[in-house]
Amino acid sequence: MTEKTNLYRIYYSDGNNRDELGRVSAQEIDQAVEYAVKQYFNPDLEYEEDAGDNEHLYLRIDSCKYCEYYGLPDKEKVELFNENTGENLDIEDVDLICEYCEVSEYIEITLDNDVEPEYNTIYGVNEYADLEVETRPEPFNPTLAAAWKDSPQKGVAALILNTIEENPELEEGFSPELIQKSKEALKLG
Repeated sequence: MTEKTNLYRIYYSDGNNRDELGRVSAQEIDQAVEYAVKQYFNPDLEYEEDAGDNEHLYLRIDSCKYCEYYGLPDKEKVELFNENTGENLDIEDVDLICEYCEVSEYIEITLDNDVEPEYNTIYGVNEYADLEVETRPEPFNPTLAAAWKDSPQKGVAALILNTIEENPELEEGFSPELIQKSKEALKLG
């Protein structure tokens, strides 16, 4: 007897915002974790798995490694901090820079069998995978997906023009200048 396939939602948070990245069908959460790591993490990214259960867990990213203060000598760290913040921190208080840091990045994976597997993003890609049948994310709008892949500017331009094309009544909400700039951005390259 085969196990029931579950649907997991994958979120990213930077401590301020929490956005859904994608969805994956898998038999157990460990498979969803393995998929998320391969799909969304660079190979050298350091993270720690928080003890969760088979319905919910976090992958905490080591944000310190990517901090602009990381690895600097104390004196340089304090100088950069004072320059960035306008503060006048003394070298004796260098530990306060990290102590009061609020940077927190993580991936959250949670079981949710009540949502639809399809997850169409503004990037023109359906970020859904089914590990049992080896379905992977694929473009639902190849033009939009290609524009985002080329550059963020072209992606936004394609998103604006695609939105107007699919919903002509929304055109009046966009300035004629923005529409023209979007058309020009897509012609470049």
